[in-house]
Amino acid sequence: MKLKPIAVVAILSISLLNCGKPQPKLTEKKCAEIIYQMHKADAIISLKKLNDTDLKNDSLSYYNYIFKKEGITRQEFIEAINWYIVHPEQYKDLYDKIIKQVEANAKAEEERISATDSIKNNEPKIQNLWNLHPSYRMPDDGETNPVAFEIPATKAGFYILSADIRMFSDDGTKNPRMTLTANYEDGTSESNSNNGFEKDGIMRTISVKIKTDNGKKLKNLSGWLLDHSDGTTKKHIAADNIKLEYQQE
Repeated sequence: MKLKPIAVVAILSISLLNCGKPQPKLTEKKCAEIIYQMHKADAIISLKKLNDTDLKNDSLSYYNYIFKKEGITRQEFIEAINWYIVHPEQYKDLYDKIIKQVEANAKAEEERISATDSIKNNEPKIQNLWNLHPSYRMPDDGETNPVAFEIPATKAGFYILSADIRMFSDDGTKNPRMTLTANYEDGTSESNSNNGFEKDGIMRTISVKIKTDNGKKLKNLSGWLLDHSDGTTKKHIAADNIKLEYQQE
């Protein structure tokens, strides 16, 4: 990063340049910090297309704000710059410190951005939100238990409820299905079901998917893992590897 000369410093310094003045009270470290802040102010002014046109009005001057924050006067700063201008070696050392500070800050910012990107990149693409038992056995876990659930969820995107289901031939479920519902803050909801159950004792992966409405604020997800209709009697089902996965669009 290249540093541009500060125009106001040059203008003010020329008017008061005096080779015979003693070394200023303003320390090199303090002076370097103030000049560094001035360069940052120049960048802000340039970005916003502003000008430090009223140097006599503290409320309108970026530089005067810096002086106030650092607890010095404009005159003290001018005297320090005047001294450095007539002492080139010390002036070079001063700007070397400023450049090192700029480079250190730039490196720190790059590391911060890199760390943030790394965290984002390492976030799982698919998140499992299921917070109930990972498996169920009917009738041991309830003769007609539909395994109802309500799980908090706020992100828009795709949600998939799935499980490895084994339904036996003596199962008494009427219209077996898996149902997933998205509930919104405005009181509305939308549901989807899968009726792919077979009472043959063969394990199948059953799933149901829903895409939430981007125009609405999601409140939670609810539904029934082992949904059924009226007339259901004693169930005989094994459900394993249950998941409620969220996936971004």
